Amino acid sequence: MIEKSCVVLCGGKSSRMESNKTILPFGAYRLITYQIIKLSQIFSSVAISLKENKKDEILRILDDDISKTKINIESIQIITEDLEYFSPLFGILNCFDTLNANEIFFIPVDYPFIKSHTIGVLINNSNDCDVVYAKDSNKMHPLIGIWKRNIKDKIAKALKNNEFKILDFLSSCNAKSIYFDTLEFVNLNTKQDYENALKILREEYGTK
Repeated sequence: MIEKSCVVLCGGKSSRMESNKTILPFGAYRLITYQIIKLSQIFSSVAISLKENKKDEILRILDDDISKTKINIESIQIITEDLEYFSPLFGILNCFDTLNANEIFFIPVDYPFIKSHTIGVLINNSNDCDVVYAKDSNKMHPLIGIWKRNIKDKIAKALKNNEFKILDFLSSCNAKSIYFDTLEFVNLNTKQDYENALKILREEYGTK
């Protein structure tokens, strides 16, 4: 068990999916519940970051799904923000303002196949950096990684200056990317991505 805080980021628009991807059926549960169950076996503390207007819907889903598990729903902290902007930097800053944590491991809800080993490698390589995040042969994944509180003021300054692009922000930090295998970073952006992920779930994880 990793004694750190983990936050599942659920604040995106889901515009390419054309529906709220957070609550898509995934195996025996919904996508958010699948992630919570998986990450609760890795981290001592798991929270969810989302827009305020999605909170009630997500809580209903979690209450229904988690009642089938041994997880205590009250142990899952819900962190909300109601800004109209969708830059992940707002969610990250809000998490540091809310949680009493010097380091937070972030992961978007729509990356269901990230392995515990990958998480461990990222954390174990974070001692000398502000941010350590994943990359593969296709692209960077700056929202899969560990971020440190000491750059909170720098995030706030960037947002105040309307600098919303996360990779641009990371170029101004002591940040490091670590390469991993591409297959682990299946991202559910579109309906076709979702169908492909369900196929992987059936074929590689034996889930119907």
